[in-house]
Amino acid sequence: MTVTVANPDDLNNLSNFEYTRIALSSNTNQNPVNAITLNFPDTPTATLTVNPTDSPELISYLKGTELIYTVYGKGRRITTKPMTITLSVTVTVK
Repeated sequence: MTVTVANPDDLNNLSNFEYTRIALSSNTNQNPVNAITLNFPDTPTATLTVNPTDSPELISYLKGTELIYTVYGKGRRITTKPMTITLSVTVTVK
């Protein structure tokens, strides 16, 4: 998973956030599962890439025709301008 800020500066970057979490559900499994939780460092950072080591089993969610994701987060400091953030997630199916 990679999180990138398109327009970072010293006051507006990923250190403005404590964490993000992504929950998944689908039309075949409506019970939400926490797929990813990511803690952000408290130092100015524009891009953060991680490979989660404790990912849950997602196969029952991926068998459906509709995948629903919800992104949660907690702020650490307010931003002084709007920020564009891209979250890229790669799923490996075995």
